Amino acid sequence: MLREKYPAGQIKIYANDADLLNISTAPNLIFAKTNVPAMYDNFIAEGRNGWHFKTEIKDLILFEYHDVLQNNQFPPVDLIIVRDVLSYLAVEEQRKLLEIFKEKIKPGGILVVGANEVISDEGWQSVAEGKIPAYKKI
Repeated sequence: MLREKYPAGQIKIYANDADLLNISTAPNLIFAKTNVPAMYDNFIAEGRNGWHFKTEIKDLILFEYHDVLQNNQFPPVDLIIVRDVLSYLAVEEQRKLLEIFKEKIKPGGILVVGANEVISDEGWQSVAEGKIPAYKKI
């Protein structure tokens, strides 16, 4: 979707997981075409064992093992999507993670959280439209 919205934009996606097996196998994801909405047809290709994302899409993504509660060396970003992570953390860990996000996200950047997660910390303004809770760094 980002590539369609910003065809000439510089896009880099940092995909993290604290599960080493999940993140190490993610670039080789194979799926059934019936599991993919038609709007993504331009970004997938059929392989020997099933469907996969085209190389030009996979090249936009850096898959890396990382515990989000530990600082990282990523540059400032415009968008952070962390769906259904905060609700699994203790309150103090939630605060720590939100502080890390404040440091990493550019001014005006957007933080997307899980459907049942609400951010009430200072420095974030709700910009949610529809079902996806999103907050802008202020």
